[in-house]
Amino acid sequence: MASPNVPLRGFFRPQALPPGIHDEKPPEAYSEQLDKHRDTLAEQAPPIASKYCILAIETSCDDACAAVISSDGAILAEERASNPESLVKFGGIKPDESYRFHLANLDSIIQRVLTKSGVKMDDVKRIAVTRGPGMRICLKAGYASALMLAQKYAIPLIGENHLAGHCLSPFIQGHQLKVTHEIGAERSTELRYPFLSLLLSGGHSQIYVVEDPAKFHMIVDTMDHYAGNVLYKCAKELDLPIDNGGGPSVEKAARKMEGDCIFNISEPCKDMSFTSFCFSGIQTQLRELLIRLRREYGANVTSERPGVVHHLAYACQEAVFQQILRQLNKALDISETLFGIDQLVVVGGVSCNKRLREVIAQLLHEREESATKRKRNFISRIYGQVNKAGSLRRFDRKDADDNILIQNLMERMSGVKDISGLLKLLWTQDLYPDLLQRRDGVHISVQQKNAFYSAVIQAYVSLLSDKDAYNMHRNLQHRVQSNITTLKPSAWVLAQLAELERQDNSSLIYRHMKSDRPDKYRWQLFTTSSKYCTDNAVMIGYSLLEKHRAGLDGLHEDVFDEDVTDRWNLSSRRHWELLTDIAHLHALTED
Repeated sequence: MASPNVPLRGFFRPQALPPGIHDEKPPEAYSEQLDKHRDTLAEQAPPIASKYCILAIETSCDDACAAVISSDGAILAEERASNPESLVKFGGIKPDESYRFHLANLDSIIQRVLTKSGVKMDDVKRIAVTRGPGMRICLKAGYASALMLAQKYAIPLIGENHLAGHCLSPFIQGHQLKVTHEIGAERSTELRYPFLSLLLSGGHSQIYVVEDPAKFHMIVDTMDHYAGNVLYKCAKELDLPIDNGGGPSVEKAARKMEGDCIFNISEPCKDMSFTSFCFSGIQTQLRELLIRLRREYGANVTSERPGVVHHLAYACQEAVFQQILRQLNKALDISETLFGIDQLVVVGGVSCNKRLREVIAQLLHEREESATKRKRNFISRIYGQVNKAGSLRRFDRKDADDNILIQNLMERMSGVKDISGLLKLLWTQDLYPDLLQRRDGVHISVQQKNAFYSAVIQAYVSLLSDKDAYNMHRNLQHRVQSNITTLKPSAWVLAQLAELERQDNSSLIYRHMKSDRPDKYRWQLFTTSSKYCTDNAVMIGYSLLEKHRAGLDGLHEDVFDEDVTDRWNLSSRRHWELLTDIAHLHALTED
């Protein structure tokens, strides 16, 4: 049944409808669930200074993991069982095979960590198990074992989020690393909330603002593939070992490259206005190069000419990393403008890659020097957008019939009378920001998304008074002609957004407004030691422990409609990039 709030027009087809139009409701995000139960979770949390243990279980993919952690953060015991032979045999992860592996190994793993730790079940006050996201059948294996123990010993069972575990993994005691351009990686304890988290693995590629251990804000998601999965597929194409996930083999081969790379693999979607990862086409370009090389040098070119493999591996890896850096740069701009954050963590299996850490550290090192260039690029880009919009007093788009996002925007704009109303619209889910990310059954091209971005800027301009529109055009033109790059967000827009976030029990923007920090940012980069980059039970235990330290318990199993879920984002997505641009634009309306 269609939503009564969104009129349907003839060109709509069921498979192309946004999520709010068809019956399926996206799963409630982790942060939203924690918010809903926050008062109860505060009552259920163990006393801050109490001593207890957490049994943690993780089976979201092909590894079976368990750990025992004490309330002071000490890792008392941990075990991880992997099945690399299965990866080689089936050419990748086979969910039902992994499920059988978990059934055969998990109970003995749990028993071993309890024995090694010397902990009795009476000392275990919480059992934390990965509830999602992940492979549903694999998640069920871990959840069933955890539920059986929880019921047998009357211990609260907490459903933890796999993504939160990765984002919070730098807090694992003794395993936080600070990475600098000059020194590299060294032990650290300097990471503080809030921070920006770049999560890259075989099943996830996202960027979140981590406000606290129970509050996450999605800034970037992927619109197609995942960074780790692309590297895995490239490893397969190059006949490199995949029993380690493929990515480490690509990294090793790329480091052996001598001289300048002789191949070029183009970075995808370089001209996209929104912040979304796009990795489409990298594997296809590699495959086409290999076809040409095999035609010219023979079918065994990858085994007979290892140097060729080294160059191809490097080209693939750099294409993936350049796309990561492009979207990360946008996320850093958003964070500086709206949140005042200056700490970044990179987590997930791909974060083990030393080359990735190097290029991110280099990016952060150069950001201060490149600030002028970035602001100049923004002014030129937004000047072009505003010129397209013209001095319109009426919002109209002739391309609405061909673009579901623009059509929805025009329908929603009929109820918007001022800039404040537009900001509220962009803050909500009414303009379907989740269509900018990966969603089965819905495909919207980059060109359509860029047109939508332009339409929102046009909608903003149409709401300005004659005086404000004149000031904005004049100030933009003056900056373009005089090469002036001073650029600050509008205090009025930030105040409007702070009020909107307050309704969501958040205070990031408000705290940024009230801070007296300098305009220049010097970003710090953190990561987790290689031991805990990939899936493990310790990070699941620490995800719960970090909430306990903040005076909150995790979500008890009785609050869930279903035991596990393969989709469970940490938060909904908002149109952060548009809100950032409007914050800068509106500052130019002042005399």
